[in-house]
Amino acid sequence: MGVQVGDEKQERVRQLVRDLGELGPDMAAESLDAYYWADNENDYVARAAGTDLLGKMFVPKPRKYILTCCECGELFTEAFASWSSHPTDYVPPEDERCRSCWAAQRAAERRQRVEELAARKERAQDAFRQEQARRPTVAELKAMPYEGYLQTDHWQEVRQAARERAGNRCQLCNDGDEQLDTHHRTYERIGEELPEDVFVICNPCHGDYHGKNGNGLSRALGEGWEIVARELRDNAWVQRGFHESKAEGFANIGRVLHDLLGFAGQDEEPDDSRARASEGL
Repeated sequence: MGVQVGDEKQERVRQLVRDLGELGPDMAAESLDAYYWADNENDYVARAAGTDLLGKMFVPKPRKYILTCCECGELFTEAFASWSSHPTDYVPPEDERCRSCWAAQRAAERRQRVEELAARKERAQDAFRQEQARRPTVAELKAMPYEGYLQTDHWQEVRQAARERAGNRCQLCNDGDEQLDTHHRTYERIGEELPEDVFVICNPCHGDYHGKNGNGLSRALGEGWEIVARELRDNAWVQRGFHESKAEGFANIGRVLHDLLGFAGQDEEPDDSRARASEGL
């Protein structure tokens, strides 16, 4: 259902048509303009009467205000096409700028933003260069005592990158709940490590590797750790063992190493266990 117009407005339309009906089209249009801009409540009445009087849709002329630019002092025009864009409480401002001055101001603001961004970038680059200058060189890192090297920003970055690559999980037993350490596979490239030079290992596995936990795993690993660690992580039989429990996983590692490295001892596994360990590699 369309918008219902009150009888009062309809009567006002009819009265306006009667008042302006004797005028010619040009005079009627001028009078409609004056009536339209006299009050924002006259919008509907003027448009409806204009359609009857002129035989077409009535479009009011823009309402113009002559202002003085507060920057350059030049006169300029502020125009509103209809009451929909004209604030009902509009008062011509005294601090308005002409289009040229507005454009100049916006251009100045853009230049200021560009200069601020350039200055911010330069400050960031200076800070980076200063930070780089404070960092020890590769030669200095290699000459450091190992304990001191582990305190450097370089090692902290290598350590964090290794953990992110490992998904913050032990790369041997896949545990993500224990404290994680980052271990060197080789010390040849101290200060310029490649990703494959380090791996992430949980604290219990690290203790087993260094023989701190009192079991036979570190003795079985010995110097062969760097060679077989990657193979152990990917071994299906070892993975199945850790899926059941850590104890079973470590036991399976010992069995695989016995077979892989040819270790012999009092607890040497039967042939069928060796066959299963070999199948997992």
